[in-house]
Amino acid sequence: MLEQVDGRHPLRARAEHFIADRYRQSYGAEVASFMPFLLAMLDADGNIQAAAGLRCAGQGPLFAEQYLDTPVESLLSERFASPVARSQIAEVGHLSGVGNGAGRRFFPLIAAYLQSIHLDWAVFVATAPLRELFARIQLRPLALAPARAERLGSMAPAWGSYYQHDPWVIGGPLHLGQHLLTARP
Repeated sequence: MLEQVDGRHPLRARAEHFIADRYRQSYGAEVASFMPFLLAMLDADGNIQAAAGLRCAGQGPLFAEQYLDTPVESLLSERFASPVARSQIAEVGHLSGVGNGAGRRFFPLIAAYLQSIHLDWAVFVATAPLRELFARIQLRPLALAPARAERLGSMAPAWGSYYQHDPWVIGGPLHLGQHLLTARP
């Protein structure tokens, strides 16, 4: 089951704790702030199996844009040779799950949710292991730029070993990924 978690949702604290725990365990990172909106995938007992933050580009700067030299909509428009409106882009961040299986189940839910609220494009900051998972399930978002720790200034140390995992800003149209994910048995 997918839960949409805003700042007042009763699951908000649990979802934030889940994300912070996963980042601490994986990278020694200390996540101090979260995106305005979270998605949480729950099992039948109500336990969080995966969570991610969401931010709409039309509502302000994206975290991922700290790594870019140009606005994200300009990069996507250029790379896909098609106009991309900022209001159609969602940033997905703090992607966290209990094993790769949870991620595989979570991705189609994220894509379907974003499309249901009329967002057509997604951008992520993805480490090498996440990009490898995307490749295994035949998702091939475009690499837009490397995510370099020095772009964060004094905030970089809080991310622990995250930047040792070769993160890149990636992005693409949701309809391509959703088609691949829903075509699976």
